[in-house]
This record gives sequence, C-alpha cells and structure tokens, in this order.
Amino acid sequence: DKFLFSEYLIKPINNQKLLQTIGVHLDLEWDYLPKTDTEAHKLSPNLPLIFPKTALLAELQVNAEMGYRKGVMLVLEQLEHLPDMPKPTLTHLQDLTRMCQFERMSQLLEGVSR
Repeated sequence: DKFLFSEYLIKPINNQKLLQTIGVHLDLEWDYLPKTDTEAHKLSPNLPLIFPKTALLAELQVNAEMGYRKGVMLVLEQLEHLPDMPKPTLTHLQDLTRMCQFERMSQLLEGVSR
C-alpha cells in the first residue's frame, strides 16, 4: 500500500510541486537555506522593470512556465544582444534564473509577453 502512486503531475511541471510530491512519497523533509538579504533584494528590485517589445519574451515565459532552465538561459542570451534591452531588467531576469525562480519569472512576464 505504501508504494502505490496516486498523484499525477502534468506538464508544465512546477519544480516546487515536484519536490513536494517526491518528499511525500519518499518520506523526506527538505532543508532549505535561509534567504540572505541580497537574495531577497534580487527577487524584488527597487526599479520598475522595462521590457522591450519582442517575441522573445513570450518564448522566455513558456520556458519559465516549464521550469526549463536551459531554455530560459538561451533566451536570456538572445535578449542580452538586443539594443533596447534595459540592463536592470536583464540582470533581474538572470538573478531569477540563477535562483531557479521560474514561477516568479513567469508571473512577471505574464502581462508583458501577451
């Protein structure tokens, strides 16, 4: 009975939900490192973020929704070469990627990329 699997994760898979489900079925308790003030600051920038008009933002959001880090990084590399890509916005998106905050990135891009 203990090993019966009764949960389904549908795509796009939420990384947090995946870890939670694995923890439940393997009877694991996750230890998280405390967020430093620097990390908390990176999650909420002081400046308003300005996004250029580009189809790359929709692609970035799709990759973020899937939690596809490599895809997010590839799109960020392309955005880096756009002449109208503001540096603070790019830096914030890169920080979110480094901290695997894909759900937050997706929410941030929701109104911008549509």
